[in-house]
Amino acid sequence: KLFVGVTLTPPIIPTLQPVPIPLFSQIPFLGPILFDQNILVYFSILLSLFLYYFLYWTSWGMNLRAIGENPKAADSLGINVTRQIYITAILGGMMMGLAGAYLPMVYTGTYTEGIVQGRGWLAIALTFFGGWTPHLVLLGSLFFAGIEVLALRVQLGGLGIPHQFLRMLPYLATILVMIFAFRNVRPPAFLGLNYDRESRTGS
Repeated sequence: KLFVGVTLTPPIIPTLQPVPIPLFSQIPFLGPILFDQNILVYFSILLSLFLYYFLYWTSWGMNLRAIGENPKAADSLGINVTRQIYITAILGGMMMGLAGAYLPMVYTGTYTEGIVQGRGWLAIALTFFGGWTPHLVLLGSLFFAGIEVLALRVQLGGLGIPHQFLRMLPYLATILVMIFAFRNVRPPAFLGLNYDRESRTGS
């Protein structure tokens, strides 16, 4: 707002259209769900599979996981912890920006204040749901998306259920997942802590 000013009418952009994959999109039930999507959905699926390979089958990925568990030990092995943290934070921020851009690029064609409606909290719940593993996070995203679509279908079906209740279903599922995850999922040991190379504990 400081640099470009305030416009009363937000710009409208063409939304991304589905790109059906030949043959696969014709599969009953699963075809339209998995193979008749826009390019960002395909990108997210491929990215999840790539991240799984990167984190568990490459030396760079294993170094990154080691930093998440014990950066002091990783540093002692010659891993540049600070550089890895900065690179990961930058790439993660880019992915979050792309996720935030998904709604106007696919659904509305324009940006409005509050369009995300707290979906960032769903992303945190997905991380717990998937136990910090990309392939399980991908499956969890299908679960949460299914809940949101179910709420929309029920609302359009005219069953007389208050729309406020239906809109809270994804967030209710988030709370339940977080309760379960905190009991059964162990996050990276150094999650949320600051690394200080001069400190004895590394935090």
